[in-house]
Amino acid sequence: MRSKQVHENRQYVMYVMEALLYCGQQGIAICGHRETEKVGSFISVGNYLNLLKLQSRHTDFLRKRLGSGPKNASLLGHYYQISMLQVLAESVLGYIKDEVRAARYYSIVTDKTKHISNKEQMTSVICYALKGVVHERFISYTHCEELNAAALQNISTRFSLLREIIPNYAAAASCIEATEKTLANLKCKDQWDKIWDEAAVFAQAHKPILTHYGNDEECISSELLTAPTVLCKVSSLTCINQVYSHLNEVNECFPLLLEALQIAMTIGVTTATAERTFSSLRRLKTFLRSTILQKRLNHLSLLRIKKDLSAKLWDNLGDVVLKFSPEHKNSRMVLQ
Repeated sequence: MRSKQVHENRQYVMYVMEALLYCGQQGIAICGHRETEKVGSFISVGNYLNLLKLQSRHTDFLRKRLGSGPKNASLLGHYYQISMLQVLAESVLGYIKDEVRAARYYSIVTDKTKHISNKEQMTSVICYALKGVVHERFISYTHCEELNAAALQNISTRFSLLREIIPNYAAAASCIEATEKTLANLKCKDQWDKIWDEAAVFAQAHKPILTHYGNDEECISSELLTAPTVLCKVSSLTCINQVYSHLNEVNECFPLLLEALQIAMTIGVTTATAERTFSSLRRLKTFLRSTILQKRLNHLSLLRIKKDLSAKLWDNLGDVVLKFSPEHKNSRMVLQ
């Protein structure tokens, strides 16, 4: 009897999550202005509840559950929406975390803009190379009262993803502050020429970089001498990704060179991806949705912007329901 109840409850929660996931991916409003306001004989509700009603027209189980099921276990309230959106968004972040850990190397690209409420929003994009393919993944919007290294460090203490996979993020903030001071001193041509010469010498003497990543200089030098014999058989190489792909076919011969190429691909060279997230921000936080909270905005943004990852959730909603189980705190909805 209990196993049947658990199965039916899970099936019901999956239907509810499907409606939320669809709304999140399409970037449409979930709730109406007033969910109980009647227009004539019709109750004016938002896209989320209307989508569930549409599903119930073709699913007997869902129609019976919405019509005659216990009202105190419908999970349609605002609190349950927040919990489900959080679990869905954290599942998308979970995919990103796994990829970053597999890639080992990453960089962070940030940019800022103002949304409809005229508040500064910093967007964060994590860049990494996995199997020769460069990925730039949006991870969060963050409200910024100030835009300096100290504020960036304070933001990192509230950012769970960066705390988990980027333990030295606070050190990066101090590095940004030191770089800012260095650039402030480069106001004359002589100082600029001096630092340019130092950078050129550093680029030629690559030993510090190799030491930082634990690579042996002699080994990677021998790989550099051997690599042209492999690449000369290729008709044309137009980008570093192609070089990586061809050398990766004999990866046991070029482990250090492939690692160096992966690091090179990881370095973010533009903020184009970060700037593209501003378009999604303007579509999500409109004049009619200007009161949306920061946490909810981030959850919806992850589902909308990273549709390639959120699409994986359609085939794994059963696992998402199990993650939601300890979150809902409703004893009448047994999921395990």
